[in-house]
Amino acid sequence: MFRFIFLSIFFSIYLSNTTLESLSFKYSLNNNFEKIPSYSIGLSLSNESFLNYNFNWSPSNNLILSSSFIENSSNDNSDNALYYNVGINVITKNMISYGIKINTLKFHKVFNMIKWNEYFINKKIQFNQFIDFYLGLSFSYSNQISYSSLNFMIDKKITENFYVMFGLKNLFSENKFNYNLGLQFTL
Repeated sequence: MFRFIFLSIFFSIYLSNTTLESLSFKYSLNNNFEKIPSYSIGLSLSNESFLNYNFNWSPSNNLILSSSFIENSSNDNSDNALYYNVGINVITKNMISYGIKINTLKFHKVFNMIKWNEYFINKKIQFNQFIDFYLGLSFSYSNQISYSSLNFMIDKKITENFYVMFGLKNLFSENKFNYNLGLQFTL
């Protein structure tokens, strides 16, 4: 399993369209949130001035279905791109979560429509009852792009239903970072 992951990372560095890779990486935000009793709603802002709306539903203790919509809130009116994703997140007993996201970017001014899958695995490290750290690895793939990234996220409980979170992604092939800061409300 680990050999497959490392070989995928190695080949993703060399076999990718760098323009598409950079574009899709801008929309790949860290929004894996595991502390939901049944529903959660989130809002975050990224370093690219993207406003991310995140909706999660947990039908059981170890399964989370998620959806995100990103609005490009920058002043660049020439790009009316529409981004959304849906994902499945499975949580194990030893605080490891893994899953898949299906990402779609439509109406882009250069590429028109792009779809890619993102496979991820995250390890949760509890610091105390109020702060959690997540360290993970993700691999994004389509017929046009292929890249891997390192994920890091911190969430802190503010009140019983509010959490503040900070996510960071690093692209392996280039020294690019993507981060977001947000709030999550659980129901």
